[in-house]
Amino acid sequence: MEARLLHDILHGVLAPGEKLNLNRPRETLGVELSPLRETINRIVATGLVEMEPMRGYSVTPISVANLDEAAAFRIEPEPDALLRAMQNGVLDWESAVMGRCNGSTAR
Repeated sequence: MEARLLHDILHGVLAPGEKLNLNRPRETLGVELSPLRETINRIVATGLVEMEPMRGYSVTPISVANLDEAAAFRIEPEPDALLRAMQNGVLDWESAVMGRCNGSTAR
């Protein structure tokens, strides 16, 4: 159930800002309301869904600030990983990298 909801959010089946109608997943997934609410509350903790008192749940809207934050999370670890790889790389690793940079597919 949780995986299905996450998939629908991440793949745009449930659009950013869309109000979550709890009856639809209850019917399509055949689950009771209580476990569904528990699942949605776990997703709320990830930031993908928001809960508004008296209004219910909705998919978190997308904004430029959200996109910038997501991009920063994606970009920050990559240079660190590359630096560690370069520091720990042995001659065979370096040769393989250079071979790929020069268009060679040899491993």
